[in-house]
Amino acid sequence: MLNNQELWGRRHDRHYVHDRRVFVTAVVFMTAVGVHDCYVFMAPVIVMIAMFIEFCQYLAGHFMQEI
Repeated sequence: MLNNQELWGRRHDRHYVHDRRVFVTAVVFMTAVGVHDCYVFMAPVIVMIAMFIEFCQYLAGHFMQEI
């Protein structure tokens, strides 16, 4: 049982390292493309995230008022 957990832990670490590598590659690629293009690409994503946070806060406030 413990051996299986240990194996899963190692596999999890390998996935974590892989994710880190992908993240670093993405950052390097964005830097290579150029900061301006990166901002143009990220702007809609940031706006969507901001709208989602606002929506969550609005829902939370609405539910709190009902309770």
